[in-house]
Amino acid sequence: MLTVANGGGVHPARNIVGCDFLHLVRLGIRAADDPLVRDSIAVWIGAQVRSAARSVLAAATTTMAMGRKRTAALSTARASVARGHLDG
Repeated sequence: MLTVANGGGVHPARNIVGCDFLHLVRLGIRAADDPLVRDSIAVWIGAQVRSAARSVLAAATTTMAMGRKRTAALSTARASVARGHLDG
């Protein structure tokens, strides 16, 4: 388990993916088409996609929850108006 700085939490090491391997290409240590580099790129892109998907899902869940709260509040307000408790 690794602790990610700045409130990033604690995660299994295998779930933390960086792109430092690209320095090997930049410095000429590995070729851009080296299988190790290509495989690393695939893993890194997969991690980015999963991270983005989690963010979208979290935003959608929050939006849906806010919508339910708004709908419930409107229903309560409409019921109060119907009973004559509030001016419409």
